[in-house]
Amino acid sequence: MITGLFEIKHKDIIVGLFGLCVIIGNVISPIVGGAVTAAKGWQWSFWITAISGGSLTICSFAVFRETNARIILERRARKIQKETGEMRWHSKLSLSDKPSFGETFLSSSTLPIKMLASSPVVLITSICCGFMSSQLFIIFSTLPAALQTTYKFSTGAVGLSFLGLGVGMFVGAIFVGAMSAFIRKRTNKPEFHIPVAIISPFFAMAGFLIYGWTLQYRVHWMAPIVGIGFIGMGSSGIHGPLTRYLIDAFPAFSVSAIASITVARALMSGFLPVGSPQLYKTLGYGWGNSLLAFINLLMVPTLWLLYKYGGTLRRKSNRW
Repeated sequence: MITGLFEIKHKDIIVGLFGLCVIIGNVISPIVGGAVTAAKGWQWSFWITAISGGSLTICSFAVFRETNARIILERRARKIQKETGEMRWHSKLSLSDKPSFGETFLSSSTLPIKMLASSPVVLITSICCGFMSSQLFIIFSTLPAALQTTYKFSTGAVGLSFLGLGVGMFVGAIFVGAMSAFIRKRTNKPEFHIPVAIISPFFAMAGFLIYGWTLQYRVHWMAPIVGIGFIGMGSSGIHGPLTRYLIDAFPAFSVSAIASITVARALMSGFLPVGSPQLYKTLGYGWGNSLLAFINLLMVPTLWLLYKYGGTLRRKSNRW
């Protein structure tokens, strides 16, 4: 019987690189988009997105490899059976009743929603990540108009202003990676990733206060850029630890758990920024961003409760 499992030894590095790609995309996209829009028109922003996305999709079929432990072991068992002619070799993880492709597809597609609906751990982490993502999209959707109106920035200069956000996210990612490596050497308890996330809303809160009130009083343009840098640090400090937390908390369902975060991020990032223009119109940049800053504080007691009772909640809800 084959008992060895395929295992990524440097999990923190892999997750960190994944997060770094998200950071690079969030920073480079506005810069490239601003330059392309200024030079060729807004249509080419969509053309470049379609071309790059289509090319990467085609390349993925050539370079992506299977990482599911059950499938890898089953393939290894079949290979040994073929080489030795002995049918006694089989995978320890193989299923006695193998589902059809349709059943597998339906189960895989609905599992993230089931986890959101049935697991308080997945629901809380998904809402926190979704709210933080929605705040980033509020910045993405309102920063260009704010800088153009207040500081008379050109389209290209607005794109470069997102470098402040990228620097903050990069610094936050380094801090999160260092803390995760430090924590992993001392304990295997998934909840020990959460303390890093608990302090991160304070960075986002400070960032929104700096960003909002410096815009309100037309302080030098560098001040709001510093503010969105702190927001970027808070974003990395939420997404990184909570993603690692779900991977360690639900190792057999980590992909679906992360997909649950993606669902929450997509929904909240799509709806909440829609109201941001009216928010700033009613309250102004100062109090509008102060409201967002204070909402961030609600995550602190929520994540503290998750840190304290997460283990109990996981044991009661891990039944998929």
